[in-house]
Amino acid sequence: MVRSSPDISAATPPEPKRLQQQLERELEANLADLPKHCDWGCKKNSQSKKECWCGYKLHPDVIDGDIPVLTTSASLHDSQVAIPLASRRMWDGGMGILRWRSAPSLKNSRSAHSTA
Repeated sequence: MVRSSPDISAATPPEPKRLQQQLERELEANLADLPKHCDWGCKKNSQSKKECWCGYKLHPDVIDGDIPVLTTSASLHDSQVAIPLASRRMWDGGMGILRWRSAPSLKNSRSAHSTA
């Protein structure tokens, strides 16, 4: 009996992960996508014992003395908040105004500075 392998071309591609989606969306959509409900977060401590807590996580973003804070679910990994925090704002020195920076501009600036 010969087993046939499933048709790979008919398989649907997996949904993009949150970090991949954040590069293509605007800041407001990225912030709205972050979980903000109270839940459990766990990690291993330095003795490899699992520590858990229930609640929220604060992500401070310190720029020029201003301390805006994002509050998310305790279970959310810090990497999931990096792009929204980095894209929050940038200083436009020529105009002397604060303007929003979109995530696609972060993607372009990162690829321009890559060493690969």
